[in-house]
Amino acid sequence: MAGTVRVTYYMNAIGRSTAVHTSVEETKDFLDMMIESREPKSTVIGIAGIWDDDEIGFIFNREYWGKGYASEALQVLLNKFWTENKSAQGLVKADADPRNESCIQLLKKFGFVEVGRAKNTFETHIGWCDSVYLEAKKPNALK
Repeated sequence: MAGTVRVTYYMNAIGRSTAVHTSVEETKDFLDMMIESREPKSTVIGIAGIWDDDEIGFIFNREYWGKGYASEALQVLLNKFWTENKSAQGLVKADADPRNESCIQLLKKFGFVEVGRAKNTFETHIGWCDSVYLEAKKPNALK
């Protein structure tokens, strides 16, 4: 998955910039760090999580785009975050490349709003990338 340029085109991995993986071993090491699977025959279709206590991130195998998996993952993550997060701030953040319109639209679907932009925030295999910063506040129904 991470070896596919289309999938990782706008990826800024876990707060630091990384280029596309160049070997299966590099991808395996990355996934071993990110996941724990109890079923040896399970299929990894992507990763999603909340890092640094309040920043959401996700990436999915191209084969599974447009099938609702990212929406489902974000719904579960956000519900868990809102019910378990005791932070007084009560918000979750995201950082997206402005060219990654699908990502931004998905985040907006879940109540994220743009709060800022910055130029040349991280460097990847495609050069320097800009950032769109988004935030979502805890829904009133869960307060």
